[in-house]
This record gives sequence, C-alpha cells and structure tokens, in this order.
Amino acid sequence: PTAARPALHRVARDTPLPLSFAQQRLWFLDQLDAEASVAYQLRAALRLRGALDENALRRALDTIVARHEILRTRFEEAHGVPVQV
Repeated sequence: PTAARPALHRVARDTPLPLSFAQQRLWFLDQLDAEASVAYQLRAALRLRGALDENALRRALDTIVARHEILRTRFEEAHGVPVQV
C-alpha cells in the first residue's frame, strides 16, 4: 500500500522563503568553500548550424525559466539566515 501524501499548497511569494534541507546543505557547503558549488554545475556546449531564429530561442528559454521556479530563485541572507528570494 502507498502512504498518503500531504496535499501541495501554493506558498505566498511576497516574503522570503526558508531553504529546504537540501538547499541548506548546499548553502552550508558554499559558506565553507565557495569552490564547492562547482561540483554541482553541469556544463555543456552545443554547436548549431544554419540560421538561428533568435526570437524562437528567446521564447523557448523564457518559457523554461517561467516554468521552473528554481531558475528564478536566488539565495540571500536575512538576519543571518539563508532564504530563498
């Protein structure tokens, strides 16, 4: 049997949010060593050939950023505590 999961609810975005446990861990590692975050960066290169439709590319990237909140989120310190903004 599957365990019941609590319902997801929207959270107001008018104030900073606390970090999740995983985000706290990354924040802590970054405070210890700023170079530690490099381990979590995935790099890739892509060579495109032919004419580039810059408007289509911009719309596609804007859509991805609009869909994934984490791409619009930054971490800041508020009163000595890291928060999501």
